[in-house]
Amino acid sequence: MSLRRRLIVLAALAAAVFAVFGGVLRHDWIVVDDGAYVYENPVVSRGLTPAGVWHFLGHDHGTNWVPVTALSHMLDVQMYGLRPAGHHATSLFFHMANAVLVVLVLRKLTGAWWRSVIVAALFALHPLRVESVAWIAERKDVLSTFFFLLTLLAYGRWAERPGPRRFVAVFLAVLLALWSKPMAITLPFVLVLLDIWPLGRLAGGPAAWRRKDGAVARPLWGLVAEKWSLFALVAAVTVVTYRMQAMAGAVADGEFFTLGRRVANALINYWRYPLLIAWPARLSPFHPHAAAVNTGAALAAAAALVVVTAFALKAAPRRPWLALGWLWYVGTLVPAVGFVQTGGHAWADRFTYIPCLGLLVAVVWSGHELVVARGRLAQRALVALAAVAVVALAVGSARQVRYWQDTVTFGERILEISGDNPLAQRVAHRWMGRWLYEQGRVKEAVPHMEIGAGLAPGTELGLRRAFEARPGDVEAQRQLAAALTRENRVEEGIALYRGILAANAEDLDALNNIAWVRSTHEDAKHRDGAEAAKLARRALELCPDAPPVLYSTLAAALAESGQFPAAVEAARKAVAMARAAGHADEATAYERQLRLYRAKRPFHHDAS
Repeated sequence: MSLRRRLIVLAALAAAVFAVFGGVLRHDWIVVDDGAYVYENPVVSRGLTPAGVWHFLGHDHGTNWVPVTALSHMLDVQMYGLRPAGHHATSLFFHMANAVLVVLVLRKLTGAWWRSVIVAALFALHPLRVESVAWIAERKDVLSTFFFLLTLLAYGRWAERPGPRRFVAVFLAVLLALWSKPMAITLPFVLVLLDIWPLGRLAGGPAAWRRKDGAVARPLWGLVAEKWSLFALVAAVTVVTYRMQAMAGAVADGEFFTLGRRVANALINYWRYPLLIAWPARLSPFHPHAAAVNTGAALAAAAALVVVTAFALKAAPRRPWLALGWLWYVGTLVPAVGFVQTGGHAWADRFTYIPCLGLLVAVVWSGHELVVARGRLAQRALVALAAVAVVALAVGSARQVRYWQDTVTFGERILEISGDNPLAQRVAHRWMGRWLYEQGRVKEAVPHMEIGAGLAPGTELGLRRAFEARPGDVEAQRQLAAALTRENRVEEGIALYRGILAANAEDLDALNNIAWVRSTHEDAKHRDGAEAAKLARRALELCPDAPPVLYSTLAAALAESGQFPAAVEAARKAVAMARAAGHADEATAYERQLRLYRAKRPFHHDAS
């Protein structure tokens, strides 16, 4: 095929992606993480600045070490301000670029043009891609995959003619992929798989694996050893990322997310995702954990993993694409399959962005082998089947895009799919309530915010009526203040706590709660370290036999004020007192905070 015709095919592929996903250009921000990553981020929202670039080289962005992703958001703000359309356009552009790159990478590595096009179309137009493209906070998916694919292109060139300059290009591409999203830690592993097939660099491999271009062959240990610098880079980024996630509180504690629950969920996920790739039904922005662990399903999933892996390896001498595709999928999913729990989801559509490519290669190459010897009629039937699949996926994606137009439709979709799952109910209502409240639609927001805070609908109204009927009822006022604070109506709640202090300046609960919110709230506009430290010290002065929680609050206030040595001392006292009282859970929570203060980091969390 001529170069001109190939360019037309690539342009048509990019145009199809734009037609299917272009609806995102009319979408609003999603309150879930978009604010933290962009429009409420005090560094990103200033646009591109040298101070901002330097900041993200040493600090997390959305609990991950992703300076390249942060840079892309800062560039967007510089170009488009805080209008969401431009930010959506950038994410869509990178997804279109990734579709084209999949074709170029597979064509470069395998020499197969039309199979590469089919894989790219199935990948790019699949409904599982919508979350990564339509959610601005997930820019890291499309950006990391862009550099992931550039790495494969650069590595293909290096494998043809190894040299220092070409390897530097590979190293830099890996670094950029890692700095876009840490899921790229599997890249060196993927390069070793590609060495075996289709690059044919494994010494002594079967004839089906060998290349005719004279590529230098090495034993398996040699293929791994030549990439030592890439493995070292991955190890360093993994350690830094995990520490940042732990410090930011993104790594869930083990009380609910036990090791057994996480392992069981991860094993089941290995089969949940292929089913969703084959039949993408009931997709949702949030998939919660079930209340009970399905041990039987996890054991069956583990057995199936062993069987399918053994089958793929046995078939590898004649059909190497099966082993490549399966091991690509299994390996690249490891960082996100659920062994390490971050957030409250059991699985997420976005986690298939890179792993699904391996399965698609295995399926398309197997389909080609099945029909190649059966004549033109079979080949045409395969092309027709692929076309039908692409069209069906495109229609499904266009429908799925609509669920991401704003936070209310986003939340309604979660409620529609999750049924009566209590975690999903709280998550969806909390996000919907927050968005409605920010729009000034307080009456509509309140029921959602109450459910999101774990309160019965009507709680706030009942407390307000009780308080109005008995203005001197401090307990009703206190409960209403707590409810408003939990609903993320922070300043309203604090105003009620101040009313309590106006009547009784020695009310420990009001002093402590204001100090805690002013020290730890995730939103900087609600924090004030100086006020928090003043109130926390006042509470301790009033209580000679203070409980450990007051020392924990003082520690948080001191850390927010930048007084880390004093914060460490107060937190150590809180831990010791909680242990002495036999309160193990409290002590564990205070220890986590103490680790942050020792690292000169304040403790911030979502007070709602």
